[in-house]
Amino acid sequence: MRRVPSRPRCLRTRARTLFVTAASCAVCRTASLQPRVSSSDPPASSDQNPLPSPRDSRARREGMESGGVGMGGGECRSNDYGDAAYWDARYSSSGSRASGGGEFFDWYQTYAALRPLLRARIPAASRVLMVGCGNSLLSEDMAKDGYKDIVNIDISSVVIEHMREKHKEIPQLTYMQMDVRDMTFFGDESFDCVLDKGTLDAMMCADDAPDGASKMLAEVARLLRPHGIYLLITYGAPKERVPLLSQAGCRWSIALYIMPTPRYQLKMSKGAPQSTMEEVALTEDGQLPPDYVLKDPESHFIYICHKLAVKEAN
Repeated sequence: MRRVPSRPRCLRTRARTLFVTAASCAVCRTASLQPRVSSSDPPASSDQNPLPSPRDSRARREGMESGGVGMGGGECRSNDYGDAAYWDARYSSSGSRASGGGEFFDWYQTYAALRPLLRARIPAASRVLMVGCGNSLLSEDMAKDGYKDIVNIDISSVVIEHMREKHKEIPQLTYMQMDVRDMTFFGDESFDCVLDKGTLDAMMCADDAPDGASKMLAEVARLLRPHGIYLLITYGAPKERVPLLSQAGCRWSIALYIMPTPRYQLKMSKGAPQSTMEEVALTEDGQLPPDYVLKDPESHFIYICHKLAVKEAN
């Protein structure tokens, strides 16, 4: 068991730091990718898709930053993870998992792993906004499980067109190309829940970070109804994420869950994957207890952020 590691914001900052550790953004970390060939297939096992070691992850990061491997390199050589051209190139890349050529891709955790928490916290009748949906099957799985209204947005028009076509027979799902830093298409207090699986992490690796991430969070807060939920799944520990969440104009009541990566769960269960999720009480200043240790140093942090009404915030 190890204490919570301190991570730089992203490997994109390595030119400004004297050391490199595991990156904290969705794009730079590959250890928990869960590819699926079709919507009817279960999450891939470790035999079907061996999850990379930290050494493999570093190699993939270097390849991604040169536009060559990972989810696939396109013609774009930009590494700005807040740039539509970057994601369009990756989703257009022939043969990549992100290209939509028959495969779909879930960052971090699958719906099966998250289901107990989502069902407990988000009523099926909720209007849900899925930010940075990519070609994940999370929304489809939620719709099959009874969720009635899920709006999916992504900065890439390429992936939106693909997912819109793929799900045209599922009326519960809507797909729109949109930048999470500017969601003025939607009126104030339009949603009961905003679900984010890796998008804030990616924004923290964009060229305009942390300003772009702050704009995104301000928009999320604006779009949520009072007592609505921003459900954030991230590699960022409270030391990194709570200050960002607590920016001016955002008032939350935050509950934290910690979930080991699928790779760690598979290892500890000796081949029989089990979903293990732990609720952790934050200190008064929104941090982990000083004696808390992580079983899996690569764990995902899941923040359940309830938007406070104006009177409660004051």
